[in-house]
Amino acid sequence: MKRFLQFAAIGAMLSTVTTFLLWLLPKFYPEISTFDEQVALHTNGFYLGRLWVNFAHIFLAVEGTKNHLVSTFRGAVHYWAEACCRF
Repeated sequence: MKRFLQFAAIGAMLSTVTTFLLWLLPKFYPEISTFDEQVALHTNGFYLGRLWVNFAHIFLAVEGTKNHLVSTFRGAVHYWAEACCRF
């Protein structure tokens, strides 16, 4: 269980970093107002980086939510198992 919680904590930290990058990276490329500017975004490294960070963030956030639910459920099962054994 300790190893699982360490893995969950690392995933949560990485999710926090990707959340910050999703906020920060759009500040490094200009706001888009025309179609031609939008088509030219494929040459901007910050824009492409934001897309990759967004892709990774989805998996980290889903994994973090799953880890949280599993750790909470395991604790609840342990609590109820002890409570039932006392009677």
